[in-house]
Amino acid sequence: MMIRILIITFFSISTIGFSQSKLIFTYDSAGNQVKKVYCKTGNCEVLLKSANAKSVIEKVQSEKEIIEYKEFNNSISIFPNPTKGLLNLRWDSQYNDLISEIVVIDTASKVYSLNFVSDDSMIKLDLSYWPNGLYLVKFLFNDGNLITKKIIKK
Repeated sequence: MMIRILIITFFSISTIGFSQSKLIFTYDSAGNQVKKVYCKTGNCEVLLKSANAKSVIEKVQSEKEIIEYKEFNNSISIFPNPTKGLLNLRWDSQYNDLISEIVVIDTASKVYSLNFVSDDSMIKLDLSYWPNGLYLVKFLFNDGNLITKKIIKK
């Protein structure tokens, strides 16, 4: 019985110690990894050295925010793409509170704001009268971040 208690205690302590740790990677402008930092807490400050040797303190986003945007990006489905007319934008409804606006931008930089109701997780867009070409759909978030997806109108 005593051995069971010791084993349970050992595993409990070891999981508590590693539950909030993470690795943080920093990259240069070319996309090469320049630094790897082991962070024991969920929110870390990383000291970065710029090319001209000035020190910059960059606040790293919490792991939860990073994961939320990656998961939201993966939950977006745009179909059919390319399209000749009707286009469907669909995403997981758990992210509705994060979205402030959804816009479509054409190659001439004209911005079309889509009617987005926070209860909906799907928009049907009729592009049949729009000129053929490439369009960008931008999901703008309350905190200023955005995710961009490309659509093609044939």
